[in-house]
Amino acid sequence: MKKLYILLLCMVLILTSCSQQSPIDSSKAFVEQWKNGKYDDMYELLSESSKGKISKEDFTSRYNKIFSAIGLKDMEQTFGEEMIEKDTAYIPVDVTFHTNTISSFKQSYTIPLVKEKSGWKIDWSTKLIFPSLEDDEGVYIEEVRPKRGSILDRYQNAMALDGEAYTVGAVPGSIPDKEEFAKNLGSIIEVTPDYILKQLSQKWVKYDTFVPLKSYPINISDEFKNQILAVKGVKLSSKHIITRQYPYEDAAAHITGYVQKANKEDIEKHPERGYDENSLIGRSGIERSMNDILSGKKGYTIYIKDKDKKKKSDIAKLDVEHGDNVVLSIDGELQTLSSKLLDGQKGTIVVLQPVTGEVLTMASNPSYDPNPFPLGISSSQWEALSNNEDKPFVNRAISAYTPGSTLKPFIAAMGLTEGVITPHTIVEEAKNTTWRPSDEWGDRAIHRTPHPDGPVNLRNAIVWSDNIYFAWTALNLGGPNIEKYAKLYSFGVDVPFPLQVAPSQIKKGASPWIEPLVADTGYGQGEVLISPLQLASMYTVFSNNGSMVWPKLVNKTTDSEENIKSSFGRNMARNNMIDGKTNEILLAALIDTVEDPSGTAHGIKMPNIKLAAKTGTAQINEEKDKEIAWIVAFTVDQTENPLLVCIALEVPANQGAIKIDIAKKIFETYYNR
Repeated sequence: MKKLYILLLCMVLILTSCSQQSPIDSSKAFVEQWKNGKYDDMYELLSESSKGKISKEDFTSRYNKIFSAIGLKDMEQTFGEEMIEKDTAYIPVDVTFHTNTISSFKQSYTIPLVKEKSGWKIDWSTKLIFPSLEDDEGVYIEEVRPKRGSILDRYQNAMALDGEAYTVGAVPGSIPDKEEFAKNLGSIIEVTPDYILKQLSQKWVKYDTFVPLKSYPINISDEFKNQILAVKGVKLSSKHIITRQYPYEDAAAHITGYVQKANKEDIEKHPERGYDENSLIGRSGIERSMNDILSGKKGYTIYIKDKDKKKKSDIAKLDVEHGDNVVLSIDGELQTLSSKLLDGQKGTIVVLQPVTGEVLTMASNPSYDPNPFPLGISSSQWEALSNNEDKPFVNRAISAYTPGSTLKPFIAAMGLTEGVITPHTIVEEAKNTTWRPSDEWGDRAIHRTPHPDGPVNLRNAIVWSDNIYFAWTALNLGGPNIEKYAKLYSFGVDVPFPLQVAPSQIKKGASPWIEPLVADTGYGQGEVLISPLQLASMYTVFSNNGSMVWPKLVNKTTDSEENIKSSFGRNMARNNMIDGKTNEILLAALIDTVEDPSGTAHGIKMPNIKLAAKTGTAQINEEKDKEIAWIVAFTVDQTENPLLVCIALEVPANQGAIKIDIAKKIFETYYNR
């Protein structure tokens, strides 16, 4: 009986021993719960003596506070060989922390364990938070915000930069009547009186404390400034906040875009960026497309303070990365001029250096001032902009328009390449002012603009912009041929550009090539759509011996010391898009369009600059009372400093002549400054 009792006792001891975790198992469980943020479960793995030193509430609060602050995402651990001495054990472990602040850093721990009745338990101390941390010390994290890089023009003039703003505020002791003050100021700066009173009554506010209430860009009008200062007790300071400034205001808004403070969605969607409610994020333009380059990355230091609150040592550090500057190809002076020339107009001016593709100007009107956005645009300002029927947020330079007659040189290139026409082909049908190619047209007809008598050959058809000639050419080419060449000429291709360019099309995808559509396409009507920026790029073929260059807006990026980080060269769209002979024929005709007194672009002729050009008029509604007035003009004798100007204006019918004056002014200013 005694032997049986001993045997059973041994079996119980063996089973009990087997059911208890080993030191390494307990250590792995402790680190696993840590990794998963289950600090309550971690606490349950502590020894009884450890629990006597720290409460569960304090334990979980401390871990949660520290590892939430550093943005713990994941942990990787490597355990070493366990060391066991009777009822104590030591487990070495290397832990790599992956966080949203300091990307990754490594710490080496030794986990002490004691054997209790319930198994191996963690003999906890603050060294199991960080190895160099003592009981009476604290862990802190310091954040260093990066400076946002500037957006510069080609001559290093700032188009977007960090600078001072006005802060509207008050010193409580200077306010005669707080209720009256809040009521009067609130209606001006568009905040509630309750908000103002709440700000003035915060615990930290004293009799002589400046209390900020709302900030405004430094370019606010004198009228608005005086309206604010008329409220008794108000103060206006430029020393309390740095924000984003846009010196060119509405002249370059569609290029620079604007920034706004991060919202909840931004913060949750991009934890790796370390956004908070004070982070500025690009919402449009270059600010948006190059936001990551401009914004830089925050720096962080995780460190220990001793019992006297003095810094003891760093645990991990990530240096701040200030944002890089983005240097554009834009000529700020020319951009300002173009914006002024568009005053009172609805449209766009694109100016290229046609050999390099550099965009010197990309003006769009109506426009808006981006300066209020970084500080929080008022509801009345936002409503006025978003409900404006002229759509000031739309960048017309990269929006799709019907090109009208500006497409004709490229239809001619297709016809010459296919042998449908030669320079000497005369279209007899163009002797008439109207033409119906077949009975399929019914009452419809193709109309040509008045021009002198004479044979309508290719040269005259371009100089006079004869619709019938190009409708005839298109019909002889056929829709499929036009579509084939249009793809070669960049239609339907995504334009590689830092701002999203509206897609171009030669026709809608599902549309059949019926005869009227083919004919209309021949003179740039029908379903043809293209942005002024892309059309300007197509015209670079005449400055590059038949090769097309894509537009380039960004020249380089530089760091805060102006060291080049990256640079961008010429981006060829298609080499030999048009063969050399065809290019010569068309270029000669485009020159004559300016030189010949009967040419549609003769008004742009200048005494000291030789130009080639093509005008166009595109009807944009059935009533035919609105149209797009086009001109694309470029130099042919400026080998060192060539220029190409593309203008598209939304005007009432027959009111587009101003395009000539605008283009002329740009060339005059550019070459005479």
